[in-house]
Amino acid sequence: MTKKYSEDIHDYVEPFYINGLEGRMLKAGTKTSKTKQILYVYDILDSLENSWGIIENLRSYGNVTAVDLPGVGGMTYFSKIEHPITIDAYADYLAAFIKLSFKRKKLVIVAKGFGFVAITRMLLKYPILSDKIKTVINIGGEVHNDDLQLTTNKKKVLAFCFDVFSLWPISFITKKILMNERYLGFMSNIIGLSNYQNILRFNTMLLFEEHLKIIRKIHMTSYWRLMSQLVKLDNCTYRINVPLKHAYIQNFGFTNYPTQKQHMMIAYKNYRAYEIHVPKKQELSSKKTDSYLLPKSIKRALATAKA
Repeated sequence: MTKKYSEDIHDYVEPFYINGLEGRMLKAGTKTSKTKQILYVYDILDSLENSWGIIENLRSYGNVTAVDLPGVGGMTYFSKIEHPITIDAYADYLAAFIKLSFKRKKLVIVAKGFGFVAITRMLLKYPILSDKIKTVINIGGEVHNDDLQLTTNKKKVLAFCFDVFSLWPISFITKKILMNERYLGFMSNIIGLSNYQNILRFNTMLLFEEHLKIIRKIHMTSYWRLMSQLVKLDNCTYRINVPLKHAYIQNFGFTNYPTQKQHMMIAYKNYRAYEIHVPKKQELSSKKTDSYLLPKSIKRALATAKA
């Protein structure tokens, strides 16, 4: 892997092996002379390649590390090594990765969607790691299932459906369906992806070719089992001794922001929220789109964080 500065993601990706799992790790040097260490953890429908836009933005503030997640982005999935597919398993995996890769170094964590869920569970299971982490920056992640504007019965039904979808060969069939362009367009209209405010969270879904690249690599059984657990999520068991900065989109999708804020204030100390302001017109390039995921206040926090 080259050490010099490059704008090509392939110059920073190398194989990564841990506990029988096989994937990739990315280490992208900063654009500046800063020595800050930033760990980026992507969402459940992301990959290293799809995250390159936000990683390039983060490089303005320090050295960025990212790693494949089991069953997501092309990495070996947990059941291949006879390990249960649970949020706790992802928490264990990330804890092992941080201990291995950062050792005595302090770091800032930027996590998107499911990545934030896994990082929160990791800090709940391994509170000793709180001493290594200066700040957690959350982009669109949840801490409790009540953050969703869904009734208890609807969540139970969804959990049941997701569990059924995770069964073979149903998971195989759903993967083929998700790779169908007509179905994708239909679902985009159903859940309101034509609404411009949703571009940031679902930018991969707007470009069918990018969506296909991700779906081809994802292990659908892992995806559905995690979705089932997310509608039952409770990461508010006790307070994590790490400051949290939350980037959110107002009135987005199924999220109830006031309830979400209350839960995050329970889960983390020094909670601060920063609204993502989506411009009425923007280009659908990953670098420019992902730059809006980091509000100016978040960028200032990244610039001043000592890690």
